[in-house]
Amino acid sequence: MRLLRTCAALFAVLLLALPAGAQEQTGSIQGAVKDSSGAVLPGVTVEARSPSAVGVSTAVTDANGNYRFPALPPGVYEVSANLQSFTPAKISDAVVTLGKQLTIHLTLKLAGV
Repeated sequence: MRLLRTCAALFAVLLLALPAGAQEQTGSIQGAVKDSSGAVLPGVTVEARSPSAVGVSTAVTDANGNYRFPALPPGVYEVSANLQSFTPAKISDAVVTLGKQLTIHLTLKLAGV
């Protein structure tokens, strides 16, 4: 009987701990990169940097011009996009919050000759 009570108590503690483990600890940024005519740009290097995070997160746009940073610590980010022959685009003050997905679309303009 004592073993049954101990097992039941352990099971109850484990059940209470599950919701805490499932809580979101990150947020995300996603979007698309297009040129000034609205055409998608694959192969664009997109970076997300934050003074509160160590290092720089880097993604490359897919065939549809989409990029995604799926797990970023909360904070304020600068998101930039670079592609040869285009002027870089940058968005400052992008706020990533816990459990939220922030959408940022960027437009690159052809660089002057």
